[in-house]
Parts: sequence; C-alpha cells; structure tokens
Amino acid sequence: MLKEVRERQGLSQQELAKRIGIERARYSDLERGKISKWLIAAIRLNKFLAEAGYSLDDLILYLPDPEDRPKAAEAAGRYTAKGFANSAKTDS
Repeated sequence: MLKEVRERQGLSQQELAKRIGIERARYSDLERGKISKWLIAAIRLNKFLAEAGYSLDDLILYLPDPEDRPKAAEAAGRYTAKGFANSAKTDS
C-alpha cells in the first residue's frame, strides 16, 4: 500500500523519507513490510489513545519537557513559528 500511495503522489522513496525525517533505507524497510518494534508500539499506542478520544498529536502537547513539544509537533506537521497549528491547546 505505501508504495502505491507514494507513487500516486509522484514521490521517490528518497523524497518521502526526507519529508518524514527518516533514512531512505528505513523507509524502504517499511514499504517492504519490515516493521520495527517501535512502529508496532506506536500503532498500538495510537489505538489505545483513539479509544480514549485522543491521538498521537494530542500526546505531543503533553510531553514532559516543554522544549520537546515544538520539535515533536513540527515533526507531526502541527507547529509553526507562530505556535501550534489547528489546536486550541498550547502549553499546559
């Protein structure tokens, strides 16, 4: 599925890997179905959070170290120079 979606978007593995901030080899592993234990944990965590009405994006806002919040949110595409995008939540 990943390959088809990537190709429909007109991206190479290298371009998509760069866009999501991982090495091309790691992305290639994902595309070939080699899933790491961390990814499996993230998927399970996402399911747990969804059942409670939250998302991984919501989790970013509650990271213990405030300096990590912008970095994580930026990686998720939710942080800009003006702060968190599309969210009423800020620093808590």
